Amino acid sequence: SSEARRIFANLDLLLRAAGSSLDRLVQVHAMLYDRIEYDVLNRTYRQFVPNGPPARTVWSVKIESGFKVQLDVIAV
Repeated sequence: SSEARRIFANLDLLLRAAGSSLDRLVQVHAMLYDRIEYDVLNRTYRQFVPNGPPARTVWSVKIESGFKVQLDVIAV
């Protein structure tokens, strides 16, 4: 989805500004409003994190803000 792509693009910018990068992710927690978003998230995830993806947990949850995807990440 365009939302997942926007999230990863913004995450890339934030990590670079902090002296890190998507290549330095060590853990990702993804919260999805609906299981149907799982395939969309996976495709986008592979585009932005193609090599040696970090440990990842995915939950299907009700996100109050109206968003479809929410990420919580740790990077070095």
